[in-house]
Formats: sequence, C-alpha cells, structure tokens
Amino acid sequence: MKQLHTIYAGRLERLFANLIDTIILVIPGGLAAALLGDEGITTIATFLISLGYYTHFTSSNWQATPGKRLLGLYVVRLDHRALTPRDAVERFLAYSIPSLPLYTSFISDQAVPMLVFWLSMVWFLPILFTSERIGTHDRLC
Repeated sequence: MKQLHTIYAGRLERLFANLIDTIILVIPGGLAAALLGDEGITTIATFLISLGYYTHFTSSNWQATPGKRLLGLYVVRLDHRALTPRDAVERFLAYSIPSLPLYTSFISDQAVPMLVFWLSMVWFLPILFTSERIGTHDRLC
C-alpha cells in the first residue's frame, strides 16, 4: 500500500486563506443585507450562504475553498480521503461554535465580544501549538 506523506498547512497560510474567504463572502453577505433589510433574516441568510460556500467547496473536487485553493491548501479527513458533503457540513458547524453567542439575546451586548474572543482562543489556538496544526473544530470532526 502506498504511504502518503502529509505536509500540514502553515499558520499564516491558513490565516490568509481564511481572510480571502471572508472577503469573498462579504459580497453575498452585503447583497443579502441590501435585499433583505431585516437584521434577523439577513443574519440567517448570511449563515446559510457561508454554510453553502464552505460545504460546497470543501466537499467538491477542489477539496478547498477558493481562499485555500489560491494558497494550495486542501481539506482532507485524517485518513486522507476527501470530505463528503456531510463531513463538510459538520466541519462548518463545528467551526462556527465560537460565534454562537453573537446570535443570542440572553447574553448582554457587552459580554458577547469577550465571550466570542475567549471561545475563539480555545477553539483556534491549538492550531498554533499542535504539530498537525489543527483546531478544536478539526478534532471534533
């Protein structure tokens, strides 16, 4: 059986790929806001747009979002197989967990940014310190 050698994406590569994807998603997010107007509906539409974007691209033949593809990065399972659409949905949902306080009404507006910050640290800081450069969202999936 042929042994695959895995080279894990660098920290800066992952950061820049994420920034590129965020910039790309600003366009449909802005259109949704302009067309829908209502903040609640816009938030749901933006979430669904992001879900579709990440699910489609990471489970497609590209195995990467446009940002990752531009930097030569690929998303694969631990066994080196491509993600299925279900895998991609689960990964996106796990990736989104730190931002959930943004969508609540029972946490004070002053506490939300700090809560999101600390949840993000717990979620994504392992990328900086693990040899595989994976975050909590990757471990969950």
